[in-house]
Amino acid sequence: MPPKKYISTSETLDAKSLIAKHKYLMVSKSIGTGSRYVFNIFRRYKIIDKLYIIQLDQFEDTKKAKELEDEFNEIMGGNWLPQLYFNHRRWGTENKFLLWEDIIESMLEDAGLFDDDDDYDE
Repeated sequence: MPPKKYISTSETLDAKSLIAKHKYLMVSKSIGTGSRYVFNIFRRYKIIDKLYIIQLDQFEDTKKAKELEDEFNEIMGGNWLPQLYFNHRRWGTENKFLLWEDIIESMLEDAGLFDDDDDYDE
């Protein structure tokens, strides 16, 4: 069984393949305030272990990190991190959390993040 909480610092797949592979995907940089804000929300709701997290700033292969960041930015339609992909589709960035803070729990529930039978997938 894969670990409950997984943070990736190296990838061989492209962005579209990663979105297709992981039901709940977060692309971030560990140094970003937006990333820390989103991490804290997932920790508060005790669902951080549902995410497959790609930390671009932790890649040894900086060229691959830049390629992935460009691919994800193209899919998201902007240059924002963190980026969240739920149910293999674009969901949003930390701005969605900020704009909808009063109903974010409901939005996460609608995405299936509180389902007990839906643990991390590799």
